[in-house]
Amino acid sequence: MTLGFTQTINKKPNYFIQRIWRGITDLELCERPDYELRQYKHKHAHQFLKLWDHSADNILAKLHTIRQDPERRWKAGNDIHFAINNRSANRFQFAPIIPCKSVQRVFMTHLDGSFEVTIDNNFLTPQEILKLALNDGFDHVDSFIDYFTAQMKDGQLSASIIHWTDLKY
Repeated sequence: MTLGFTQTINKKPNYFIQRIWRGITDLELCERPDYELRQYKHKHAHQFLKLWDHSADNILAKLHTIRQDPERRWKAGNDIHFAINNRSANRFQFAPIIPCKSVQRVFMTHLDGSFEVTIDNNFLTPQEILKLALNDGFDHVDSFIDYFTAQMKDGQLSASIIHWTDLKY
């Protein structure tokens, strides 16, 4: 299944391609990560006539993604096709196909200035929310909260954490 990613949030680069590749190479999620990374960078340069932004080389890994999944289509074992510009003529798969390792249910609320997160019905501490935010590719917990608050309906959001690593909360 395709996981489409944006390259910006609020008109600022999010470096999700580089963050996902950081996890792929650090955790050796494919057979020859350095070789494959060079191949995907070459394909990107050929398709878009520009290189990936190398100023993002010192960033933290993005180890999962949080998506609304009301029909619960995502399951362990699904193949993940990482892509940008999904459903367009410029669609680009920027990483090898990697199996989904697990899916966890996440519920977020933001009411009366309080932001709370439960994963599989377990409440997260502020430190655990920070870890979740960083592992999801955000630099700060505030940007994580702002992003997901904007997606909430009536101050609530129910979603899935799609894992391509062994990490679980």
